[in-house]
Amino acid sequence: FTWTGGLQSTERLPGTGRAWHRWRTRCRSETVGDFMRAEVEAQRCSEGLAGVLATLAGGCAEVSRELRTPATSSENQDLEDEAAAIFEAAVARDGRVACLSTSSRGEKTAGSQALGEGGEGGAQLYSVVLSPLALGGELGEACIGSGTVFGVYEKGAAEEEEEEEETTGAFLAPGSDLLAAGYAMYSSSTILVLALRTGGSPASPASPVNGSSVNGFALDPTTGSFKRAFPDMVIPARGKLYSVDDGIRASRWPRGLASWIDAVRAGEGATSEAYSSRFIGSTVLDVHRTLLYGGLYASPFAGSEKGEGSEAGVSLLHVAAPLAMILEAAKGAAVTGSKATTKAPFERVLCVSPKRPDERCSLYLGSPEDVAELEAFLERDGR
Repeated sequence: FTWTGGLQSTERLPGTGRAWHRWRTRCRSETVGDFMRAEVEAQRCSEGLAGVLATLAGGCAEVSRELRTPATSSENQDLEDEAAAIFEAAVARDGRVACLSTSSRGEKTAGSQALGEGGEGGAQLYSVVLSPLALGGELGEACIGSGTVFGVYEKGAAEEEEEEEETTGAFLAPGSDLLAAGYAMYSSSTILVLALRTGGSPASPASPVNGSSVNGFALDPTTGSFKRAFPDMVIPARGKLYSVDDGIRASRWPRGLASWIDAVRAGEGATSEAYSSRFIGSTVLDVHRTLLYGGLYASPFAGSEKGEGSEAGVSLLHVAAPLAMILEAAKGAAVTGSKATTKAPFERVLCVSPKRPDERCSLYLGSPEDVAELEAFLERDGR
């Protein structure tokens, strides 16, 4: 593999205190490299895909090192740019990655680029989508933490097109075509979560992500290795928490979302138990908590449902689709209310094909029963 799970120098990572010691008793000796080798040997993952994921894991470890010291507002953009450069350099060195699409600066713009000729003999080429890092002034200065989101597609044989059109076209497939997805959470500990589609073949867009596995790894700061701490992750069928930005509620939340939150907060939902609000403002941290404890994470459009002038929602290609694959593989659900061409107010995120790399969408994900209940409210009261 391109990355063996260790530091690229003899320097030890700072921050080797209580956070890592808390995870040490939970972690197995199995590193992410060991895990990927076992998946290849069991024929649940190709060697090429395992190598690409190992490269991305190495990039996450390197970004974690850069985030050990607090950043001021003026330094945040430099860190975000540096994180993007780390991943771009890593995948450029990996001959299996044919092209890369990254979001930048608050996930509101996107760029795509071709990266060489591919793997051995050009037999296997992969396309990587990536949201490298989103700190924001308040999150960075307050040391709240952030995350990286990524997904890996298999790139088919090159057609006779202009290079720019070919590169862009490689990223307009639905999320159901993802072979793997993951995120890294940079907080008191650095956690890497990976979802693999068993067998390495895309599923039917109409079917859920079955036969896939979700595993979490904690970064050992003394060695730079990710070690498996969360084997075979499954989200609870229902939770007691919801996570959404309450600051845009008054005039811009979908009516169905506002009605559902009013109901569950008052204990008038399906379970008759009152829900609590938990919202950090960092997508990866909020989604990770939802994956562990259940409930619902929502990022609705702060404005037109078509996304014009929107300040909320997420990048469909770089954030929503990879997170949707992870949640569905963990027996959860992920839907969007962004499609205006049908009467249904929602659809599976993995069924949506982006029309352009920077397309944004509403995102509702979490426990399957909570998402289903929200869908009923969206259908009844509007999106």
